[in-house]
Amino acid sequence: MELGLPSHELRIEAPLDLGEHQEPEPDLAVVTARADAWLNAHPTAADTLLLIEVADTSTWWWMYRSPRRSSCCRARAISPC
Repeated sequence: MELGLPSHELRIEAPLDLGEHQEPEPDLAVVTARADAWLNAHPTAADTLLLIEVADTSTWWWMYRSPRRSSCCRARAISPC
């Protein structure tokens, strides 16, 4: 989806490549635009300007109580603590 910014595009529920075995599909992501429209690869953290994930209250339990805590790992891949 075009944003009116020639250098960026909006992706809806499309994967991001955050490393080995980490391809989250955020609800919305604003990424750097490419000529191939990301058909040959997924955007990485370096290509991502904005990421939005909408969650309900059950996600709180999963993120803070689950031994895997994948959401925290994904957040650190994009913005290291």
